[in-house]
Amino acid sequence: MARRIPDNAVRPTGAPVGARSAFTLIELLIVIGIIAVLVALAVVVGAKVVEGGRSRATTDVIRVLDGTLGSWQLNSRTPLPSVLEVKEDATRSRYLPIIDARRPSGNSDFAADAEPSALYYSALVMQDASVAPEFEQLDSAFVDSASVPQEDPRNGQREQWAIAAVDLRDAWGRPMRFVHPAFHGGYGEYWDADDERMTNRDPMRVMVKNPQGREIEVEYRRSYRPFEADASNRKATWMGDADEGMAVGGHGYFYSAGEDGDPGTRANNVYSTEPRFPVETRDFD
Repeated sequence: MARRIPDNAVRPTGAPVGARSAFTLIELLIVIGIIAVLVALAVVVGAKVVEGGRSRATTDVIRVLDGTLGSWQLNSRTPLPSVLEVKEDATRSRYLPIIDARRPSGNSDFAADAEPSALYYSALVMQDASVAPEFEQLDSAFVDSASVPQEDPRNGQREQWAIAAVDLRDAWGRPMRFVHPAFHGGYGEYWDADDERMTNRDPMRVMVKNPQGREIEVEYRRSYRPFEADASNRKATWMGDADEGMAVGGHGYFYSAGEDGDPGTRANNVYSTEPRFPVETRDFD
């Protein structure tokens, strides 16, 4: 007959029968590894949720802006002007192209930032008293009162003749962009990702009037990937001027440069309706 061992019996080592020893080092390392993986997954998922929220918020801003454009066109029954005129006095005016592109800064280099196209757009349509209140639908996190011109470069003060506008931002705090159908597409040199070289392309030449009313020509570059000709690390050091988007059906559109702030990386740009892109660069990003 088998002999039953009492529950409180002691093994030869002195440990009670059935008692579990402490975690081994290997078990502890496995547990720590599992926790680390879970934390990493939580961080990644959390970041995607946050970015998704910002994209949705930016899309909502763009929809409001689309509404202001529709209202202006319905009221005016004329195409949206491509140049904003700001009168200094009875005889002098400033003429500002509503263009999403970079212009030369006075020498061979181009300006650090693109023209504030959405700011100029707002200054134009807010002159319609029925459209201006629509900008009040925007959360204060995405809009601030502004003027055009914003300030006199000589003294940093706003001119008395400046007109009202709004500074429009996306959920990343960067300026919104507006593409006018008169100035869409790609212009100026760009990086050919297939041949790994710069490719020349005509710049955009815009005729505007100087304050004296004389027409002058200004060149702009609107390239998804522009670089300095002698840059040693072109891909890493330069951002696009714009997305090179084409306004479908002749209707202007708004967009955000997205999480990375680079309009040339079109995959993460935020649109309400995605535009077409020029044949020569549409497959590059």
